[in-house]
Amino acid sequence: LAVVIWDEDIEFTNEDITRGRVVSTTRERMVIDEVSSWSNYGGRWETQPGEMTLDLKYAVAVKNGEGRDPSSLAQGDPVYLLRANLTDGDTGVYATLILVE
Repeated sequence: LAVVIWDEDIEFTNEDITRGRVVSTTRERMVIDEVSSWSNYGGRWETQPGEMTLDLKYAVAVKNGEGRDPSSLAQGDPVYLLRANLTDGDTGVYATLILVE
């Protein structure tokens, strides 16, 4: 499944691949725990302490091979996601692509 998100007014930076487990979701945000991010330097997953909150404004999700509203993901769903910041100085962390394992 290939997904392209393009909006000429939006530019992402600091993109990282992260995995974790869904704690909760709303229409606007998702919280994950058991967080680890891929390190290109070390070539391995590096564990991060605590939970991570992600903004879902620009997110798309895939579960069981079907597109889903990211807010419909269930507590406990194991996810891989691409996360990023906006280049305009916004301090939020945005999920862009979410794949449920």
